[in-house]
Amino acid sequence: MHVIMKKILVPMDFSEEAMYAMEAAVAIARKSEAEILMPHIIEMPGHFYRNTGKLEGADSEKMYVKQLMTHFNERMTSIKEQANFQDVKIEPRVEIGNAYPSLKKLAIDSKADLVIMGSKGVGEFKDIYLGSTSQRMIRNSHCPVLTVKNSINIDALKNIVFATNFTRTPFYVTNEIQALTRVLEVNLQILTINTKNEWRTNREIETEVKAFTDQHQIENYEMKIYDDYTAVEGIIHYSEDQNTDMIAVMTHGNTGLPHLLSGSIAEKIAGYSTLPIWTCRVDMWD
Repeated sequence: MHVIMKKILVPMDFSEEAMYAMEAAVAIARKSEAEILMPHIIEMPGHFYRNTGKLEGADSEKMYVKQLMTHFNERMTSIKEQANFQDVKIEPRVEIGNAYPSLKKLAIDSKADLVIMGSKGVGEFKDIYLGSTSQRMIRNSHCPVLTVKNSINIDALKNIVFATNFTRTPFYVTNEIQALTRVLEVNLQILTINTKNEWRTNREIETEVKAFTDQHQIENYEMKIYDDYTAVEGIIHYSEDQNTDMIAVMTHGNTGLPHLLSGSIAEKIAGYSTLPIWTCRVDMWD
């Protein structure tokens, strides 16, 4: 099954990282002939829209919000009309609401095929912030999410590392990652981290990789094995050692107590690595 990328959602908060995400989205849209939906969410106190979703409150408050809407619509239009974005269809949109639920709903309603978000911050392995909008989208988005922290040259990308332990990987995840490699015209590396607690011989891993790629009909790939203390450290260290261009991982979207205690591998990598991180949600109990 070939996945076609038609719609890319790029949340815009006018930060440097959001502009990096926009530049990446435009480059990907050129390759895939996709359209871009670029929303800006104005976060306001709940009494402005709590009952009807429309502006409420005193006339002065309504006037203030309308001025904000005008201001941000002008800023969004100026981004859309940048010379280097002219050849791509971009729909700017300004809404009032809470950032995460608004973006999640907008991604679903617009049938987005990919969300590209700017993300701040690089932490230590032991201290990674999990509460940002980008982290929540990674955890719960219905479609893949690409987080970007730096300016990237999409046309210069050469390889994507897909890190997996082959456990319960749905076909739609491998379909999505293969679609991305086709659009970007890059090589796919399938990476397995060999840890002390889950150690296997190279022969065992090679057998697993062969069974996995046959089952998922993955033909063009390189198999990579890397030893490290943990999966997160292994993925980060391999990517640094091999000058990887992008990391791809699954996330189980678990929001229960185990998630709060340990966090997901995908979120930790997105929080620590400076590379673009592509994530795709998997519902653990499906």
